[in-house]
Amino acid sequence: MPSQHAFTFISALSQVLVKEREKQGLSKNELSSRSGLDRAALIRAERGDRNPGIAFYYDWCRALGLKLSAAIKRAESQTGSNDE
Repeated sequence: MPSQHAFTFISALSQVLVKEREKQGLSKNELSSRSGLDRAALIRAERGDRNPGIAFYYDWCRALGLKLSAAIKRAESQTGSNDE
């Protein structure tokens, strides 16, 4: 089972992507169409009710025109989890 730190990071990553979607003025339907991801799955991921895999986040980022690595860095800076 993932650690609490991992859950905190995943929540921060999802919030980074929600904020980016909102910044771009995209609806959840538009994001679903762009990404090829199921709308219900996106909603659950945005709420934190779902813990998707790396491919899901990759497609989510791609649809926003954002590199996954950039989204990860943003989430790390929010959680202080960028310790190496």
